[in-house]
Order: sequence, then C-alpha cells, then structure tokens
Amino acid sequence: MCAAGRRSSSGGPVPRGPGALAGEVRVGGFGGAEGLADWLGAQRVDAVVDATHAFAAAITANAARAAAVTGLPLVVLRRPTYRRPRTGWTSSAGHDPAGGRARPGAAAQLSSGRLRSR
Repeated sequence: MCAAGRRSSSGGPVPRGPGALAGEVRVGGFGGAEGLADWLGAQRVDAVVDATHAFAAAITANAARAAAVTGLPLVVLRRPTYRRPRTGWTSSAGHDPAGGRARPGAAAQLSSGRLRSR
C-alpha cells in the first residue's frame, strides 16, 4: 500500500477485464532487492505484500530483503498446496516428453505455467 491509500501492483502478465488489479500497475523488474528497496522508499510505501506464485522464490527473497532493509512490514500470501487428483493425471519431465504421451489423434491439455521450461 502506498501513501494516502494508493495501491500499487507489480507483475506480469497484467490481468485485464473484471477482477483486474486495482490502482497503479507496474510491469517489469526492479533490479533485485536493492532496486525494489529504492522503489519502495521513493513511492513512500507503507507495507510489502508478496502474493507471487509459490515457484517465484527469487521474487519472494527480494521482497523479504527489501522489506528488511527499509524496515517495512512484509505479508506473504500463499495459496494452499495443490493436491493432484489420484486418477486421470500424468506427470512428465517436460514439454517434449509430455507431447509423446498423448494417444495419436487425442486432444491433450498441457499445463505448465507462463514460462516454457528449457
């Protein structure tokens, strides 16, 4: 939360339409924990809320370091751990091996997140 009740969010991709982020939205990195700490001070932020994806360990670490350096309170929000259904799901080591698991001519759903593994 920024000064005077302003809200500011950072991230990408940015949601659009109903349920989109309220307030100012910033897209792009801050330059690590130091850059984030500088931005927090310049924006007169009152608290840091980390609501990143559970796999965003570097972002969470930067938020924690920046909050510690600036003396700001830090709140970390995490979704409950996903529990995979017992049937109907198959795990794979990556995109290419997963593609080879589908029956020829079958429709398949591949869920991997925004960034493709290398």
